[in-house]
Amino acid sequence: MYLLFKAKLQERNDSLRTYTLLLEKIPNGYKQIIPEMGTGDNKIRLTEEYSMNGAGAASPIDGAWKLVKAFRVMGKDTTDNFRNQYKTYFAGHCIWGNTYTDSLKKIHIGIGFGKFEMNGTSKVKESMIASTYSEVRGHDFDIAIELKSSDEFMQTTNNPNGSRSVEVYQRLKN
Repeated sequence: MYLLFKAKLQERNDSLRTYTLLLEKIPNGYKQIIPEMGTGDNKIRLTEEYSMNGAGAASPIDGAWKLVKAFRVMGKDTTDNFRNQYKTYFAGHCIWGNTYTDSLKKIHIGIGFGKFEMNGTSKVKESMIASTYSEVRGHDFDIAIELKSSDEFMQTTNNPNGSRSVEVYQRLKN
């Protein structure tokens, strides 16, 4: 059984392209297929297989999540900070991706991945190995979380400028 996803990716030339990704669960991970990648006569079929490497401890936030609300608080001012963002935690690893549109209507894509560890049920430490954002890449983030239910959590991050970023995530269902 395949799951079908569409992803918009920016290649080397700043143009946005949409790809169809087929995901299949395999015994020790999953297989990802991009049936047509490239342009014109230079199209290829890309197949990747990912297998689990080691076994991290399960956490209450393991799973795939979608951002449903986001805002920044600075003193008494609150500013909406919503964007399309997805985040996945699994076996001590985390990955996220987002898109946002700037004031010139240009779409930007951001990603990051790394490791995470739970500290009790109300704190997460994310150690970002790589990211498209230089201020994230190679840094650790101590995040307060509040589990609203098994399918929703709120995270709060204190920023260097004294503001707080608050994000609410809902679990993606099969």
